[in-house]
Amino acid sequence: MLLIKAELTGSYYFNKPVCQDPDDDKFITCAIASKSSYIISGDKHLLNIGEYFNISIVTPRYFIDHVLE
Repeated sequence: MLLIKAELTGSYYFNKPVCQDPDDDKFITCAIASKSSYIISGDKHLLNIGEYFNISIVTPRYFIDHVLE
């Protein structure tokens, strides 16, 4: 079973873009602010980063196969 939870967090800003697509930075800032362990995405720009601030960026398939085991 997967728990879905929402929580308001503070903001986090970068001085320069992290992703090749700067519009994707919002997902990384949200993950940092919420102290997330994972970003689950199919977006190639996010997936190319792999890991940032100890946040693993993985596909849904990887998450299901390796994390939810």
